[in-house]
Amino acid sequence: PLSAVVSELTELTGHLLDGSDETSALSGWVRDADGEFVVTSIDTRSGRFVLFNDSLGRLPLYRCETGDSLYISREIGFIGKMAGWPGMDRLALAQTLLFCFPLEGKTLYEGIRRVPPASILCGESAEGGPVRLRIDRAETRDLERGINGKGDIGEMSEELARLFRRSVSRRASGPCSNVLSLSGGIDSRAVLAGLRSTGSGFGAATYLDHCATASDDSRVAGILASKLGLDWSLMRLSRPTGSDALTLLRMKCGANYLGMSYSLRYFSSLASRFGDDIVYFAGEGGNQVLPDIRPVRNFTSTGSLAAFLIEENRIMPLETVSRITSVPEEEIVSSATSALDSYPEKDRRIKYVHLLLFERCLNWLSEGEDRNRNFFRTASPLLSTPFLEFAMSCPWKSKSRYRLYRNFLGRLSEAESDIEISGWGSPPSSVRSGAYLLGKDIYRRLPSGARAAVRRRMKKNFTSIGADEADSPTYRCLIEQLDGCDAVAGNISVDEAKKIAGTLNKMGFDHLFTVTSAIEQAATGGSTIEKYLSDPLM
Repeated sequence: PLSAVVSELTELTGHLLDGSDETSALSGWVRDADGEFVVTSIDTRSGRFVLFNDSLGRLPLYRCETGDSLYISREIGFIGKMAGWPGMDRLALAQTLLFCFPLEGKTLYEGIRRVPPASILCGESAEGGPVRLRIDRAETRDLERGINGKGDIGEMSEELARLFRRSVSRRASGPCSNVLSLSGGIDSRAVLAGLRSTGSGFGAATYLDHCATASDDSRVAGILASKLGLDWSLMRLSRPTGSDALTLLRMKCGANYLGMSYSLRYFSSLASRFGDDIVYFAGEGGNQVLPDIRPVRNFTSTGSLAAFLIEENRIMPLETVSRITSVPEEEIVSSATSALDSYPEKDRRIKYVHLLLFERCLNWLSEGEDRNRNFFRTASPLLSTPFLEFAMSCPWKSKSRYRLYRNFLGRLSEAESDIEISGWGSPPSSVRSGAYLLGKDIYRRLPSGARAAVRRRMKKNFTSIGADEADSPTYRCLIEQLDGCDAVAGNISVDEAKKIAGTLNKMGFDHLFTVTSAIEQAATGGSTIEKYLSDPLM
Protein backbone atom coordinates (compact mmCIF):
# COMPACT_ATOMS: atom_id res chain seq x y z
CA PRO A 1 0.00 0.00 0.00
CA LEU A 2 1.03 3.59 -0.64
CA SER A 3 1.10 4.41 3.07
CA ALA A 4 3.74 1.70 3.66
CA VAL A 5 5.89 3.06 0.83
CA VAL A 6 5.62 6.60 2.21
CA SER A 7 6.58 5.39 5.68
CA GLU A 8 9.59 3.47 4.34
CA LEU A 9 10.81 6.42 2.28
CA THR A 10 10.32 8.83 5.19
CA GLU A 11 12.66 6.65 7.24
CA LEU A 12 15.20 6.28 4.41
CA THR A 13 15.39 10.03 3.76
CA GLY A 14 15.13 11.17 7.39
CA HIS A 15 18.85 10.94 8.20
CA LEU A 16 19.68 12.77 4.94
CA LEU A 17 17.38 15.60 5.95
CA ASP A 18 19.20 15.63 9.29
CA GLY A 19 22.45 16.34 7.46
CA SER A 20 23.94 12.87 6.87
CA ASP A 21 25.88 12.19 3.65
CA GLU A 22 25.21 8.43 3.72
CA THR A 23 23.02 7.46 0.74
CA SER A 24 23.75 3.71 0.46
CA ALA A 25 20.43 2.53 1.97
CA LEU A 26 18.41 4.80 -0.30
CA SER A 27 20.56 3.74 -3.28
CA GLY A 28 19.70 0.11 -2.56
CA TRP A 29 15.99 0.92 -2.45
CA VAL A 30 16.21 2.75 -5.79
CA ARG A 31 18.05 -0.17 -7.43
CA ASP A 32 15.44 -2.71 -6.30
CA ALA A 33 12.30 -0.68 -7.01
CA ASP A 34 10.30 -1.58 -10.12
CA GLY A 35 8.46 1.52 -11.21
CA GLU A 36 8.61 5.02 -12.64
CA PHE A 37 8.95 7.73 -10.02
CA VAL A 38 10.41 11.02 -8.89
CA VAL A 39 10.31 11.44 -5.10
CA THR A 40 10.93 14.65 -3.15
CA SER A 41 11.33 14.96 0.62
CA ILE A 42 11.69 18.42 2.18
CA ASP A 43 12.35 19.65 5.72
CA THR A 44 10.80 23.11 5.70
CA ARG A 45 12.51 24.03 9.00
CA SER A 46 16.11 23.46 7.89
CA GLY A 47 15.66 24.04 4.15
CA ARG A 48 17.19 20.63 3.40
CA PHE A 49 15.71 18.46 0.65
CA VAL A 50 16.25 15.06 -0.94
CA LEU A 51 15.08 14.26 -4.46
CA PHE A 52 15.61 10.99 -6.33
CA ASN A 53 14.34 9.17 -9.40
CA ASP A 54 13.99 5.56 -10.52
CA SER A 55 16.90 3.41 -11.68
CA LEU A 56 16.06 3.82 -15.39
CA GLY A 57 15.07 7.50 -15.29
CA ARG A 58 11.73 6.68 -16.87
CA LEU A 59 10.21 10.08 -16.02
CA PRO A 60 12.20 12.88 -17.68
CA LEU A 61 13.53 15.25 -15.04
CA TYR A 62 15.55 18.41 -15.66
CA ARG A 63 17.67 20.80 -13.62
CA CYS A 64 19.18 24.22 -14.17
CA GLU A 65 21.47 26.28 -11.92
CA THR A 66 21.63 30.03 -12.48
CA GLY A 67 23.45 32.22 -9.99
CA ASP A 68 22.15 31.35 -6.53
CA SER A 69 19.04 29.60 -7.89
CA LEU A 70 18.39 25.93 -8.59
CA TYR A 71 15.45 24.78 -10.67
CA ILE A 72 14.39 21.13 -10.84
CA SER A 73 11.26 20.15 -12.73
CA ARG A 74 9.58 17.53 -14.87
CA GLU A 75 8.82 20.35 -17.34
CA ILE A 76 11.44 22.06 -19.49
CA GLY A 77 8.98 24.89 -20.11
CA PHE A 78 8.62 25.60 -16.39
CA ILE A 79 12.37 25.84 -15.92
CA GLY A 80 12.65 28.04 -19.02
CA LYS A 81 10.09 30.50 -17.72
CA MET A 82 11.57 30.60 -14.21
CA ALA A 83 15.19 30.85 -15.39
CA GLY A 84 14.45 33.35 -18.17
CA TRP A 85 14.98 30.90 -21.03
CA PRO A 86 18.76 30.50 -21.25
CA GLY A 87 20.15 30.44 -24.78
CA MET A 88 20.20 27.45 -27.07
CA ASP A 89 22.91 24.79 -26.82
CA ARG A 90 24.42 24.84 -30.31
CA LEU A 91 26.05 21.40 -29.96
CA ALA A 92 22.77 19.90 -28.74
CA LEU A 93 21.02 21.39 -31.79
CA ALA A 94 23.60 19.71 -34.03
CA GLN A 95 23.26 16.35 -32.23
CA THR A 96 19.48 16.54 -32.53
CA LEU A 97 19.64 17.19 -36.28
CA LEU A 98 22.09 14.30 -36.61
CA PHE A 99 20.64 11.62 -34.29
CA CYS A 100 17.11 12.93 -33.36
CA PHE A 101 18.29 13.54 -29.77
CA PRO A 102 21.14 15.25 -27.86
CA LEU A 103 23.74 13.20 -25.97
CA GLU A 104 25.04 13.07 -22.39
CA GLY A 105 22.04 14.63 -20.67
CA LYS A 106 21.91 17.72 -22.85
CA THR A 107 18.68 19.42 -23.88
CA LEU A 108 18.26 21.96 -26.66
CA TYR A 109 18.71 24.71 -24.06
CA GLU A 110 22.01 25.89 -22.61
CA GLY A 111 22.28 24.99 -18.92
CA ILE A 112 19.11 22.85 -18.76
CA ARG A 113 20.22 19.25 -18.29
CA ARG A 114 18.48 15.94 -17.79
CA VAL A 115 18.90 14.43 -14.35
CA PRO A 116 20.50 10.98 -14.90
CA PRO A 117 18.72 7.77 -13.83
CA ALA A 118 19.16 6.57 -10.23
CA SER A 119 20.22 10.03 -9.06
CA ILE A 120 19.96 11.19 -5.46
CA LEU A 121 20.03 14.97 -5.14
CA CYS A 122 20.68 16.29 -1.64
CA GLY A 123 20.59 20.02 -1.06
CA GLU A 124 20.07 22.85 1.36
CA SER A 125 18.73 26.32 0.86
CA ALA A 126 19.22 28.80 3.66
CA GLU A 127 16.95 31.83 3.76
CA GLY A 128 18.29 34.33 1.23
CA GLY A 129 21.41 32.29 0.57
CA PRO A 130 22.62 30.13 -2.33
CA VAL A 131 21.45 26.56 -2.82
CA ARG A 132 24.04 23.92 -2.02
CA LEU A 133 23.56 20.73 -4.05
CA ARG A 134 25.19 17.30 -4.10
CA ILE A 135 24.31 14.61 -6.65
CA ASP A 136 24.98 10.92 -6.02
CA ARG A 137 24.32 8.13 -8.50
CA ALA A 138 22.87 4.92 -7.08
CA GLU A 139 24.64 3.15 -9.94
CA THR A 140 26.05 3.57 -13.42
CA ARG A 141 24.95 0.53 -15.40
CA ASP A 142 27.63 -1.61 -16.98
CA LEU A 143 26.13 -3.87 -19.65
CA GLU A 144 29.14 -6.22 -19.48
CA ARG A 145 28.54 -6.92 -15.81
CA GLY A 146 26.57 -10.04 -14.90
CA ILE A 147 26.40 -11.59 -18.39
CA ASN A 148 25.54 -15.30 -18.17
CA GLY A 149 27.89 -16.82 -20.74
CA LYS A 150 26.29 -20.26 -21.03
CA GLY A 151 22.61 -19.87 -20.27
CA ASP A 152 20.09 -22.41 -21.60
CA ILE A 153 17.75 -20.61 -23.98
CA GLY A 154 14.70 -22.52 -22.73
CA GLU A 155 15.40 -21.73 -19.08
CA MET A 156 16.17 -18.09 -19.87
CA SER A 157 12.95 -17.75 -21.87
CA GLU A 158 10.94 -19.25 -19.01
CA GLU A 159 12.45 -16.81 -16.52
CA LEU A 160 11.83 -13.89 -18.88
CA ALA A 161 8.20 -14.99 -19.23
CA ARG A 162 7.83 -15.19 -15.44
CA LEU A 163 9.32 -11.73 -14.90
CA PHE A 164 7.26 -10.29 -17.74
CA ARG A 165 3.97 -11.66 -16.42
CA ARG A 166 4.74 -10.09 -13.05
CA SER A 167 5.59 -6.79 -14.76
CA VAL A 168 2.33 -6.81 -16.73
CA SER A 169 0.22 -7.84 -13.71
CA ARG A 170 1.61 -5.02 -11.57
CA ARG A 171 0.82 -2.45 -14.21
CA ALA A 172 -2.60 -3.80 -15.17
CA SER A 173 -4.04 -4.50 -11.71
CA GLY A 174 -5.29 -1.03 -10.80
CA PRO A 175 -8.81 0.41 -11.08
CA CYS A 176 -8.20 1.99 -14.51
CA SER A 177 -9.14 0.36 -17.82
CA ASN A 178 -6.21 -1.17 -19.72
CA VAL A 179 -5.78 -0.32 -23.40
CA LEU A 180 -3.10 -1.85 -25.64
CA SER A 181 -1.78 0.08 -28.62
CA LEU A 182 -1.54 -2.89 -30.97
CA SER A 183 0.67 -2.91 -34.04
CA GLY A 184 1.60 -5.85 -36.20
CA GLY A 185 5.14 -5.98 -34.78
CA ILE A 186 6.68 -8.30 -32.24
CA ASP A 187 6.94 -5.83 -29.34
CA SER A 188 3.24 -5.07 -28.98
CA ARG A 189 2.66 -8.79 -29.66
CA ALA A 190 4.65 -9.60 -26.52
CA VAL A 191 2.57 -7.16 -24.46
CA LEU A 192 -0.61 -8.67 -25.93
CA ALA A 193 0.57 -12.15 -24.91
CA GLY A 194 1.46 -10.86 -21.45
CA LEU A 195 -1.95 -9.30 -20.89
CA ARG A 196 -3.75 -12.42 -22.10
CA SER A 197 -1.57 -14.86 -20.16
CA THR A 198 -2.14 -12.98 -16.89
CA GLY A 199 -5.89 -12.78 -17.40
CA SER A 200 -5.79 -8.98 -17.40
CA GLY A 201 -8.81 -7.31 -18.94
CA PHE A 202 -7.99 -4.89 -21.74
CA GLY A 203 -9.13 -3.28 -24.95
CA ALA A 204 -6.93 -2.80 -27.99
CA ALA A 205 -6.58 -0.17 -30.70
CA THR A 206 -4.52 0.38 -33.84
CA TYR A 207 -4.11 3.66 -35.69
CA LEU A 208 -3.84 4.29 -39.40
CA ASP A 209 -2.49 7.76 -40.19
CA HIS A 210 -3.64 9.91 -43.10
CA CYS A 211 -0.84 8.54 -45.33
CA ALA A 212 -1.67 4.92 -44.41
CA THR A 213 2.03 4.33 -43.73
CA ALA A 214 1.20 1.57 -41.23
CA SER A 215 -1.30 -0.26 -43.43
CA ASP A 216 0.44 -3.63 -42.96
CA ASP A 217 0.42 -3.12 -39.19
CA SER A 218 -3.31 -2.47 -39.22
CA ARG A 219 -3.90 -5.52 -41.44
CA VAL A 220 -2.00 -7.85 -39.09
CA ALA A 221 -3.61 -6.26 -36.03
CA GLY A 222 -7.00 -7.01 -37.59
CA ILE A 223 -6.00 -10.65 -38.05
CA LEU A 224 -4.92 -10.85 -34.40
CA ALA A 225 -8.17 -9.28 -33.24
CA SER A 226 -10.25 -11.67 -35.31
CA LYS A 227 -8.41 -14.86 -34.37
CA LEU A 228 -8.06 -14.04 -30.68
CA GLY A 229 -11.45 -12.37 -30.18
CA LEU A 230 -10.06 -9.03 -29.00
CA ASP A 231 -12.06 -5.93 -28.18
CA TRP A 232 -10.30 -3.97 -30.91
CA SER A 233 -10.73 -0.67 -32.72
CA LEU A 234 -9.03 0.58 -35.88
CA MET A 235 -8.68 4.36 -35.66
CA ARG A 236 -8.24 6.22 -38.94
CA LEU A 237 -6.56 9.53 -38.23
CA SER A 238 -7.04 12.73 -40.18
CA ARG A 239 -3.95 14.77 -41.00
CA PRO A 240 -2.59 16.76 -38.03
CA THR A 241 -2.97 20.53 -38.16
CA GLY A 242 -0.96 23.44 -36.89
CA SER A 243 -3.02 23.29 -33.71
CA ASP A 244 -1.70 19.77 -33.00
CA ALA A 245 1.88 20.81 -33.73
CA LEU A 246 1.61 23.87 -31.48
CA THR A 247 0.14 21.79 -28.64
CA LEU A 248 3.03 19.32 -28.87
CA LEU A 249 5.59 22.14 -29.06
CA ARG A 250 4.22 23.75 -25.90
CA MET A 251 3.92 20.37 -24.22
CA LYS A 252 7.50 19.15 -24.77
CA CYS A 253 9.49 22.23 -25.93
CA GLY A 254 11.10 20.29 -28.76
CA ALA A 255 12.09 17.20 -26.73
CA ASN A 256 9.53 15.23 -28.76
CA TYR A 257 9.75 16.13 -32.44
CA LEU A 258 6.77 17.71 -34.18
CA GLY A 259 6.46 14.86 -36.68
CA MET A 260 4.69 13.05 -33.82
CA SER A 261 1.82 15.58 -33.85
CA TYR A 262 -0.50 12.97 -35.36
CA SER A 263 -0.28 10.97 -32.12
CA LEU A 264 -2.33 13.63 -30.31
CA ARG A 265 -5.25 12.71 -32.56
CA TYR A 266 -4.74 9.05 -31.74
CA PHE A 267 -4.80 9.72 -28.01
CA SER A 268 -7.92 11.86 -28.30
CA SER A 269 -9.58 9.00 -30.23
CA LEU A 270 -8.57 6.54 -27.52
CA ALA A 271 -10.05 8.76 -24.84
CA SER A 272 -13.31 9.04 -26.81
CA ARG A 273 -13.47 5.27 -27.28
CA PHE A 274 -12.26 4.01 -23.88
CA GLY A 275 -12.46 7.05 -21.60
CA ASP A 276 -9.55 9.04 -20.23
CA ASP A 277 -9.17 6.96 -17.05
CA ILE A 278 -7.02 4.31 -18.71
CA VAL A 279 -3.57 2.74 -18.58
CA TYR A 280 -2.03 2.89 -22.04
CA PHE A 281 0.10 -0.19 -22.76
CA ALA A 282 2.74 -0.10 -25.48
CA GLY A 283 5.64 -2.27 -26.63
CA GLU A 284 8.36 0.33 -26.08
CA GLY A 285 11.85 -1.03 -25.54
CA GLY A 286 11.53 -4.57 -26.81
CA ASN A 287 13.58 -3.95 -29.93
CA GLN A 288 16.48 -2.67 -27.80
CA VAL A 289 16.34 -5.12 -24.89
CA LEU A 290 15.79 -8.55 -26.42
CA PRO A 291 17.52 -8.78 -29.87
CA ASP A 292 21.28 -8.71 -30.47
CA ILE A 293 21.82 -5.09 -31.51
CA ARG A 294 25.62 -5.14 -31.34
CA PRO A 295 27.49 -4.00 -34.45
CA VAL A 296 28.64 -6.99 -36.48
CA ARG A 297 32.29 -5.87 -36.59
CA ASN A 298 34.91 -4.86 -34.05
CA PHE A 299 36.45 -1.40 -33.73
CA THR A 300 40.06 -0.42 -33.20
CA SER A 301 39.22 2.87 -31.48
CA THR A 302 36.29 4.77 -30.01
CA GLY A 303 36.72 7.24 -32.86
CA SER A 304 36.02 4.54 -35.44
CA LEU A 305 33.00 3.45 -33.39
CA ALA A 306 31.74 7.07 -33.36
CA ALA A 307 32.07 7.20 -37.15
CA PHE A 308 30.04 3.99 -37.39
CA LEU A 309 27.45 5.36 -34.98
CA ILE A 310 26.99 8.45 -37.13
CA GLU A 311 26.81 6.54 -40.40
CA GLU A 312 24.26 4.05 -39.07
CA ASN A 313 22.00 6.43 -37.14
CA ARG A 314 22.14 9.83 -38.84
CA ILE A 315 18.94 11.38 -40.17
CA MET A 316 20.83 13.83 -42.36
CA PRO A 317 24.47 13.95 -43.49
CA LEU A 318 27.06 15.12 -40.96
CA GLU A 319 28.33 17.83 -43.33
CA THR A 320 24.78 19.16 -43.73
CA VAL A 321 24.31 19.35 -39.96
CA SER A 322 27.62 21.19 -39.64
CA ARG A 323 26.68 23.74 -42.31
CA ILE A 324 23.25 24.39 -40.79
CA THR A 325 24.47 24.80 -37.20
CA SER A 326 28.00 26.16 -37.89
CA VAL A 327 29.33 23.54 -35.47
CA PRO A 328 32.49 22.00 -37.00
CA GLU A 329 32.19 18.37 -38.06
CA GLU A 330 35.16 17.51 -35.84
CA GLU A 331 33.38 18.90 -32.77
CA ILE A 332 30.23 16.88 -33.48
CA VAL A 333 32.24 13.68 -33.98
CA SER A 334 34.26 14.44 -30.84
CA SER A 335 31.05 14.82 -28.82
CA ALA A 336 29.89 11.38 -29.96
CA THR A 337 33.31 9.92 -29.13
CA SER A 338 33.21 11.55 -25.69
CA ALA A 339 29.77 10.08 -24.97
CA LEU A 340 30.91 6.58 -25.97
CA ASP A 341 34.12 6.92 -23.93
CA SER A 342 32.11 7.87 -20.84
CA TYR A 343 30.31 4.53 -20.69
CA PRO A 344 31.81 1.91 -18.34
CA GLU A 345 31.94 -1.01 -20.80
CA LYS A 346 35.32 -2.10 -22.24
CA ASP A 347 33.97 -3.81 -25.37
CA ARG A 348 33.30 -1.03 -27.87
CA ARG A 349 30.41 -2.94 -29.44
CA ILE A 350 28.70 -2.98 -26.03
CA LYS A 351 29.34 0.76 -25.70
CA TYR A 352 27.28 1.09 -28.88
CA VAL A 353 24.47 -0.93 -27.27
CA HIS A 354 24.73 1.28 -24.17
CA LEU A 355 24.11 4.37 -26.29
CA LEU A 356 21.13 2.82 -28.10
CA LEU A 357 19.57 1.61 -24.86
CA PHE A 358 20.21 4.52 -22.51
CA GLU A 359 20.42 7.49 -24.87
CA ARG A 360 17.96 6.52 -27.61
CA CYS A 361 15.52 4.22 -25.82
CA LEU A 362 15.50 5.36 -22.20
CA ASN A 363 16.09 9.05 -22.91
CA TRP A 364 14.67 9.93 -26.33
CA LEU A 365 11.77 7.47 -26.37
CA SER A 366 10.84 8.34 -22.79
CA GLU A 367 10.18 11.90 -23.97
CA GLY A 368 7.56 10.42 -26.30
CA GLU A 369 6.07 8.44 -23.45
CA ASP A 370 5.96 11.66 -21.45
CA ARG A 371 3.88 13.18 -24.24
CA ASN A 372 1.46 10.28 -23.77
CA ARG A 373 1.23 10.99 -20.04
CA ASN A 374 -0.42 14.30 -20.82
CA PHE A 375 -3.42 12.16 -21.77
CA PHE A 376 -3.24 9.11 -19.51
CA ARG A 377 -0.94 6.85 -17.53
CA THR A 378 1.50 4.93 -19.72
CA ALA A 379 2.88 1.43 -19.10
CA SER A 380 5.79 -0.19 -20.96
CA PRO A 381 6.28 -3.58 -19.26
CA LEU A 382 9.19 -4.52 -21.54
CA LEU A 383 11.14 -1.78 -19.75
CA SER A 384 10.42 -2.90 -16.20
CA THR A 385 13.63 -2.98 -14.17
CA PRO A 386 13.77 -6.71 -13.25
CA PHE A 387 12.85 -7.79 -16.79
CA LEU A 388 15.39 -5.47 -18.41
CA GLU A 389 18.17 -6.51 -16.03
CA PHE A 390 17.63 -10.22 -16.66
CA ALA A 391 17.29 -9.70 -20.42
CA MET A 392 20.58 -7.80 -20.53
CA SER A 393 22.30 -10.61 -18.59
CA CYS A 394 21.42 -13.20 -21.25
CA PRO A 395 24.25 -14.18 -23.66
CA TRP A 396 24.36 -12.11 -26.82
CA LYS A 397 24.48 -15.18 -29.03
CA SER A 398 21.14 -16.34 -27.67
CA LYS A 399 19.61 -13.08 -28.94
CA SER A 400 20.87 -13.36 -32.51
CA ARG A 401 18.15 -13.64 -35.16
CA TYR A 402 15.57 -13.06 -32.40
CA ARG A 403 16.02 -16.62 -31.08
CA LEU A 404 15.59 -15.63 -27.43
CA TYR A 405 12.78 -13.20 -28.25
CA ARG A 406 10.82 -15.77 -30.28
CA ASN A 407 11.32 -18.45 -27.61
CA PHE A 408 10.19 -16.02 -24.91
CA LEU A 409 7.07 -15.13 -26.89
CA GLY A 410 6.24 -18.82 -27.32
CA ARG A 411 6.56 -19.34 -23.55
CA LEU A 412 4.09 -16.53 -22.97
CA SER A 413 1.53 -17.87 -25.44
CA GLU A 414 1.65 -20.16 -28.44
CA ALA A 415 -1.43 -18.51 -29.98
CA GLU A 416 0.34 -15.15 -30.46
CA SER A 417 3.41 -16.96 -31.83
CA ASP A 418 1.40 -18.63 -34.58
CA ILE A 419 0.19 -15.42 -36.24
CA GLU A 420 2.37 -13.50 -38.69
CA ILE A 421 4.49 -10.53 -37.73
CA SER A 422 4.16 -7.40 -39.88
CA GLY A 423 7.21 -7.07 -42.11
CA TRP A 424 8.29 -10.66 -41.52
CA GLY A 425 5.46 -12.11 -43.59
CA SER A 426 5.17 -15.16 -41.34
CA PRO A 427 4.60 -16.18 -37.69
CA PRO A 428 7.61 -15.81 -35.33
CA SER A 429 7.47 -19.55 -34.60
CA SER A 430 7.82 -20.53 -38.29
CA VAL A 431 10.85 -21.74 -40.25
CA ARG A 432 10.14 -19.01 -42.78
CA SER A 433 10.69 -16.33 -40.12
CA GLY A 434 14.02 -17.95 -39.29
CA ALA A 435 15.02 -17.65 -42.95
CA TYR A 436 13.86 -14.02 -43.07
CA LEU A 437 15.89 -13.14 -39.97
CA LEU A 438 18.94 -14.93 -41.40
CA GLY A 439 18.60 -12.70 -44.46
CA LYS A 440 18.46 -9.61 -42.24
CA ASP A 441 21.57 -10.82 -40.42
CA ILE A 442 23.40 -11.20 -43.74
CA TYR A 443 22.22 -7.72 -44.77
CA ARG A 444 23.64 -6.24 -41.53
CA ARG A 445 27.04 -7.64 -42.46
CA LEU A 446 27.16 -5.92 -45.85
CA PRO A 447 29.33 -2.80 -46.28
CA SER A 448 27.38 0.42 -45.67
CA GLY A 449 27.39 1.34 -49.37
CA ALA A 450 25.90 -2.01 -50.33
CA ARG A 451 23.22 -1.66 -47.66
CA ALA A 452 22.34 1.82 -48.93
CA ALA A 453 21.97 0.41 -52.44
CA VAL A 454 19.64 -2.32 -51.14
CA ARG A 455 17.53 0.25 -49.29
CA ARG A 456 17.21 2.38 -52.43
CA ARG A 457 16.22 -0.65 -54.47
CA MET A 458 13.61 -1.68 -51.92
CA LYS A 459 12.54 1.96 -51.43
CA LYS A 460 12.84 1.59 -47.67
CA ASN A 461 13.38 5.27 -46.95
CA PHE A 462 11.45 8.17 -45.50
CA THR A 463 9.45 10.15 -48.05
CA SER A 464 11.28 13.26 -49.26
CA ILE A 465 9.62 16.60 -48.75
CA GLY A 466 10.68 17.52 -52.30
CA ALA A 467 10.42 20.71 -54.27
CA ASP A 468 6.83 19.87 -55.28
CA GLU A 469 5.77 20.55 -51.70
CA ALA A 470 7.58 23.86 -51.41
CA ASP A 471 4.22 25.63 -51.19
CA SER A 472 2.87 23.37 -48.44
CA PRO A 473 1.84 25.06 -45.16
CA THR A 474 4.64 23.27 -43.26
CA TYR A 475 7.31 24.43 -45.70
CA ARG A 476 5.97 28.00 -45.74
CA CYS A 477 5.89 28.05 -41.93
CA LEU A 478 9.53 26.97 -41.77
CA ILE A 479 10.58 29.67 -44.25
CA GLU A 480 8.71 32.31 -42.23
CA GLN A 481 10.55 31.22 -39.10
CA LEU A 482 13.90 31.39 -40.90
CA ASP A 483 13.18 34.84 -42.34
CA GLY A 484 11.26 36.40 -39.46
CA CYS A 485 12.90 35.31 -36.20
CA ASP A 486 16.25 36.83 -35.23
CA ALA A 487 16.86 34.08 -32.66
CA VAL A 488 16.50 31.39 -35.32
CA ALA A 489 18.95 33.25 -37.55
CA GLY A 490 21.27 33.61 -34.56
CA ASN A 491 21.46 29.87 -33.96
CA ILE A 492 21.37 28.30 -37.42
CA SER A 493 22.41 29.34 -40.90
CA VAL A 494 19.27 30.58 -42.65
CA ASP A 495 20.81 30.27 -46.10
CA GLU A 496 21.95 26.67 -45.52
CA ALA A 497 18.62 25.68 -43.97
CA LYS A 498 16.72 27.09 -46.95
CA LYS A 499 19.08 25.42 -49.38
CA ILE A 500 18.72 21.98 -47.83
CA ALA A 501 15.10 21.97 -46.57
CA GLY A 502 13.52 20.83 -49.83
CA THR A 503 15.91 17.90 -50.20
CA LEU A 504 15.56 16.39 -46.73
CA ASN A 505 13.74 13.16 -46.03
CA LYS A 506 10.72 13.48 -43.77
CA MET A 507 12.55 12.65 -40.54
CA GLY A 508 15.24 15.23 -41.29
CA PHE A 509 12.71 17.92 -42.24
CA ASP A 510 10.58 17.25 -39.15
CA HIS A 511 13.58 17.67 -36.87
CA LEU A 512 14.74 20.86 -38.59
CA PHE A 513 11.24 22.29 -38.18
CA THR A 514 11.18 21.18 -34.53
CA VAL A 515 14.50 22.89 -33.83
CA THR A 516 13.48 26.19 -35.47
CA SER A 517 10.14 26.10 -33.66
CA ALA A 518 11.79 25.46 -30.28
CA ILE A 519 14.25 28.32 -30.81
CA GLU A 520 11.45 30.73 -31.79
CA GLN A 521 9.22 29.75 -28.88
CA ALA A 522 12.02 30.14 -26.31
CA ALA A 523 13.08 33.54 -27.69
CA THR A 524 9.70 35.14 -28.33
CA GLY A 525 7.17 33.21 -26.26
CA GLY A 526 5.14 32.72 -29.43
CA SER A 527 5.24 30.72 -32.62
CA THR A 528 4.71 31.24 -36.32
CA ILE A 529 2.71 28.01 -36.16
CA GLU A 530 -0.12 30.09 -34.65
CA LYS A 531 -0.81 31.41 -38.18
CA TYR A 532 -1.40 27.84 -39.38
CA LEU A 533 -3.65 26.43 -36.66
CA SER A 534 -6.26 25.11 -39.12
CA ASP A 535 -3.85 24.15 -41.89
CA PRO A 536 -2.59 20.60 -42.45
CA LEU A 537 0.88 20.41 -40.95
CA MET A 538 3.50 17.64 -40.61
